[in-house]
Amino acid sequence: MWMCRFSKDVDNFVMVEVLIYSLLFYPSLSVVIIHLSLMQMNLLLMEYLSSGDKQEAIRCLLELEVPHFNHELVYEAIIMVLERADSQSADMMSALLQHMAAVTVLTSDQLNKASTHTLFRTLWYTCA
Repeated sequence: MWMCRFSKDVDNFVMVEVLIYSLLFYPSLSVVIIHLSLMQMNLLLMEYLSSGDKQEAIRCLLELEVPHFNHELVYEAIIMVLERADSQSADMMSALLQHMAAVTVLTSDQLNKASTHTLFRTLWYTCA
């Protein structure tokens, strides 16, 4: 488990519950790692929205050591902005993603994959 400023506020009991749930329903360890990575990415984004510290967000993302999964951070950021529906969150998240792309933490392929992923999931849920 990576440690950074964002993860210190997380209750360890919640992390253990998620781990047990993941192991029970998804016995593959890779799926557990994906769930934990998604949870850490969501925490990272929520903390970024409260602090506005781009460098800390980048450092924590790099500490996750899942660069092939960075498109999910973009997807989660888009969903978080849509759920919050306020302009301040949208502006902050846009600034973070632009900064991450400028320092090449995010590639254009990852941004495209995330936006396509968001579009298809949104269409799937609205049609279902």
